[in-house]
Amino acid sequence: MRYFLVLYRTICLVAGLLISLTTTPIQGQTIKAIIVADFDDALLRSASLKDVEIMAQNCRQISQGIRYSLQRIDLNREQFTGAAVRAMLDTLTAQPGDVLLFYYTGHGFNTEANASNYPYLKLKDWQQNPLSLDEISSRLEKKAARLKILIGDCCNGVVPRSRTLAMAPVHKGMGVADDQNRVLQKLFVDACGTVKVASAQRTQLAQADPANGSLYTQAFENAFENALDKNRPESVSWEMLLSDTQNRLNTLLTSAESPGQQPFVQKGIAAVTVRSCSSVNPPEPAQCVTFDKVNQYVNDLIDSSKGREQRLAILKEASQLFAETAYVKLYVGDSPVPPNQSLKSWLNKLYLNANRNILRVEFIERESTRTADCRQYATIAVQEIWKP
Repeated sequence: MRYFLVLYRTICLVAGLLISLTTTPIQGQTIKAIIVADFDDALLRSASLKDVEIMAQNCRQISQGIRYSLQRIDLNREQFTGAAVRAMLDTLTAQPGDVLLFYYTGHGFNTEANASNYPYLKLKDWQQNPLSLDEISSRLEKKAARLKILIGDCCNGVVPRSRTLAMAPVHKGMGVADDQNRVLQKLFVDACGTVKVASAQRTQLAQADPANGSLYTQAFENAFENALDKNRPESVSWEMLLSDTQNRLNTLLTSAESPGQQPFVQKGIAAVTVRSCSSVNPPEPAQCVTFDKVNQYVNDLIDSSKGREQRLAILKEASQLFAETAYVKLYVGDSPVPPNQSLKSWLNKLYLNANRNILRVEFIERESTRTADCRQYATIAVQEIWKP
């Protein structure tokens, strides 16, 4: 079993998610992702880094699926201040079709004098410049963007304790790309209204694991991936996504408990008032390169039953699937092999070493990224399974 340092994170409201849409959605052009993270706190640094990795990957996946460009703004280290956040929000511009995402991971707090359930962010200058999620929400509402998303995954005091997490990273392939894009279209483009979520009720504790990130962020990420991977677009809704998030959070909390310990209780709060805006003409679906096609391609290169000339012809088709400057993140067994390699060099190695040590190649969709037009892979992650 693996033992981690699990962080108690005491806040009156741990995380808020506010999604606000205008009543007449306009086809978006850009997702502007503002990511504010506490990388300086010794106890939270690892969890915050993992949270940012998860959120950044989700943003890339959403932008590719709905064919919006992605602009990322990071505020951390010296810019982890209320003054820097306000200055950024003051100068932030958005077009009517844009999507704005504000994501915060770090400490947070609430006060008896604060009538709102949403917390303050504990930035470096929190005493001089207190900044709340409510204020950020109000500032985002003034922007012209069609869709605004506010996520605050934040904490107050941190009490270190030893806990057991029965979890390990799972590399899995994704579902059919067209279905994924229609799910994203339904959740992020075809919806009008408000989704407001708090990851913990007032006075409840929340937890984070340095290796895997905040438990609520993990639960939301897993539910989001499951919605893309397992569900047909017509069956997906915000209510279903948030219900699945709570179920997965309950499982993570149970896994984090030590024998004989009082059970952890963390229950999210959700108010969903969303209606369909699907009368708006959606963009033409992107002809995305698919997981299945790439997985088949790399395994064809090492298939010794195919003749050398046939495999050479397959090798020459790489430009149809991969960008010119693409690279590969390689795992042998469960361990990554640094550094990242040129994809061309790695494909040549597969071609030349067919019928030798490599039994098969597993394509890891979750750690791979497509180009902006969705037609090629810019990076791929793979696991080489070697012969015994």
